[in-house]
Amino acid sequence: MTDATHHHHAWTTWIDEFGWRLLAHARQITRSDQDAEDLLQNVILELWKATPSATPDLPLAYRKISQRAIDLGRSSQSRSQREETWQQDPALQPEFTTPQLSQSEEHDLVNRAIAELDQPLREIISLKLWGELTFQHIAEILDIPKSTAAARYQLALLHLESALKPLTT
Repeated sequence: MTDATHHHHAWTTWIDEFGWRLLAHARQITRSDQDAEDLLQNVILELWKATPSATPDLPLAYRKISQRAIDLGRSSQSRSQREETWQQDPALQPEFTTPQLSQSEEHDLVNRAIAELDQPLREIISLKLWGELTFQHIAEILDIPKSTAAARYQLALLHLESALKPLTT
């Protein structure tokens, strides 16, 4: 196996293993599924260009996604105005779908509950649950103290528990 073939295989395996987790995180911190997919594609390309011979550490990939999401948010003033119009008309809003999840009412309820969390709480939930990261890694990615990451996670769980009571009764 040539080096190029080996590197291609390593990257393909890495994307197959972690791509859905990274996409789930990107979906929580961007405004749309399309933005999340575009952002993830750009981050993977950026990481590959930086080190094509080695796959990146997972925390680095999450950090890049978070950084690029901030950049995207800052550069989308005109899009925000269009989205305001879109959000005011419920008929224009598509249903949220995720290929990895069934379309059950329970998944829809969980997705809605997560979507209603404040952005910092959504991000913590995404990194902890889908990213399977430690609070130390989350703290490094978000540039916050480890105790803040843990506290936000606990707060997010309390909000979700309250929102999801219909599932537990």
